[in-house]
Amino acid sequence: MACHVHETQEEAFLVLSGTLHVETPAGECVVSAGSMFAAQLDSPHRAYNPDDAEGSVSVVAIGAPSVDDVAPSDPAE
Repeated sequence: MACHVHETQEEAFLVLSGTLHVETPAGECVVSAGSMFAAQLDSPHRAYNPDDAEGSVSVVAIGAPSVDDVAPSDPAE
């Protein structure tokens, strides 16, 4: 799965348990339980649990405002 962007929505991931990995153009962020990652408008990102993870990850994902504006990120841009 490739990174995506939101043109009008900010997105936040609150990690309840496990470890969330978030891919960004600047590199990979590792977000532990009790921490949050926020993606601003037009910020390419991909949140995931790696195939080789030791366990599952539970996350609350919040996007505001409530719109369906996800678009693929073009890494060439």
